[in-house]
Amino acid sequence: MIRFLFSSRCIALYTLAGLSILVAGCQPSGTASSKSAADSHGHDHHGHSHEGHDHSNDHGPNGGHLVDLTPSNTHAEWAHDDESGKITLFFTDSIKAGQKVESAKIDLNVAGQEPKTYEFKVNDKGAFELESLELLTALELCSGEPDSKVTAKLVAKIDNKEESAPLVHHDHGHSH
Repeated sequence: MIRFLFSSRCIALYTLAGLSILVAGCQPSGTASSKSAADSHGHDHHGHSHEGHDHSNDHGPNGGHLVDLTPSNTHAEWAHDDESGKITLFFTDSIKAGQKVESAKIDLNVAGQEPKTYEFKVNDKGAFELESLELLTALELCSGEPDSKVTAKLVAKIDNKEESAPLVHHDHGHSH
């Protein structure tokens, strides 16, 4: 019995269970909406200030998390594939407006560790991609709470100007 409790298979299961509890416990409360960005507030998002309302539970056209880049308040979206660890950044508003998205990166800060920067590469469709299970795991812990031990910021260079937004992970209808 004791041999079974300390086998490598059981230790892996204990670790997975502990991580699952940690990730589940770090999720913000509330349910995520499956409505599009335009539907969830009952209005179109173009041509007005975004002050006074929050996109933290909205989903973009690619099923990802929406963020407002500052200082321009343009939208960006980050989506992820839990199996491969691929994270994709979409800048649909900027591309539609004829702007050139020159680069994209995520600056990650984990309490007690050196800050890390993850540079994304543009794909043939104009989105930016990176495969990193390490980054995806860290992003799943970004709660947006003031005392969060993990914070991340999307930084993009658009038409030679730096735009940025904090990243917050929220549940969008699939399990981790």
